[in-house]
Amino acid sequence: MTKIFTFALVAIILLSGCSKKNEDPKPPSVIQSSDLMEDAMVSSYSPTENYGTSTKLYTSSWSYSKTGVKISGFLKFNYSSLKNAKISSAKLTLFADTTSFWDGSPAPQYGHFVMNKSNLIQIRRVSESWSESSIVYNNKPASETDNMVSSLAPTSNSQSYTFDVTEIVKDQINLGNNGFEISLSNYTPYERYAFYSREGIYPHLRPRIEFEFQK
Repeated sequence: MTKIFTFALVAIILLSGCSKKNEDPKPPSVIQSSDLMEDAMVSSYSPTENYGTSTKLYTSSWSYSKTGVKISGFLKFNYSSLKNAKISSAKLTLFADTTSFWDGSPAPQYGHFVMNKSNLIQIRRVSESWSESSIVYNNKPASETDNMVSSLAPTSNSQSYTFDVTEIVKDQINLGNNGFEISLSNYTPYERYAFYSREGIYPHLRPRIEFEFQK
């Protein structure tokens, strides 16, 4: 009886080992960054002016001559290497622009300035096409709140932000890649999120996105 039991146990172990060997191995994850193709900001203060070559990428609510001013940013990355990929993670990082001095009252300084700490910075999926060289406030594309991500006010004027945009990227791949809009939840003065654009001279401060995926 003992011999039969031992033989059966060995057989089970061998079969179990064979089963594991026959399983398809899980493909390794690939972590990769993507090239930033275009970025620009638009301003209601100069609704027909194009800022596609600016080193600044701001979203802001300000006031000039008692007139409210809205500024938002747009950026678009190249996803050509992600065709047929299974995205498991996508992280968008924006770095504070501490290289440019903002002399607007009431906050002449470098970097971010936020008075309302409950005001959120938002990242939305853009649903219409646009071009860095022609986008202005009057023709800015629509953006969607589906899978929008947001973050609270910065703790310092030089704070960088990393957003989990996995679901937005999946929508962009499935529905069309028109990039992201950087906006505010409330455009009541005075708020300024000051980010560095791709035109800046310091590559390590330019916006970047990093993916984790399986082919």
